[in-house]
Amino acid sequence: MKTEENNFLKNFMDRLHEATAGTQRELTPEQLDKKIMNTVRVWWKKGNDGYQRFTDWGKSDPEFFANNFARAGVGMKEGWEFTKKTLTGYLDAESLEDGELLHDEYKKEYQRTPFDQEFRDKIVKYKK
Repeated sequence: MKTEENNFLKNFMDRLHEATAGTQRELTPEQLDKKIMNTVRVWWKKGNDGYQRFTDWGKSDPEFFANNFARAGVGMKEGWEFTKKTLTGYLDAESLEDGELLHDEYKKEYQRTPFDQEFRDKIVKYKK
């Protein structure tokens, strides 16, 4: 009797999964970028291993964001606006607004970092 119940439940769940799999909507490119940016912010706030290694190399927080956004294919301008918003209150507001030094650091890191499709896919599938 127990085996029949387990089989029934398994079959039911399999059919339910098949029925709902086709109805899950795909994220737009903008929604994917937002998910990527939010994931990188979580990594920064938690100070994960990748962030720690990056700062151990003498890199700044704006460079951390630029590196991850460039590797994941987030646009430079959108990434910088998100970075400014995220770092406001943590870094000197004037240097974020004027953008001179910090924006130059961000831009240089972004431009020297190549896109990595595998990295983008990893972030998109990342569960917080």
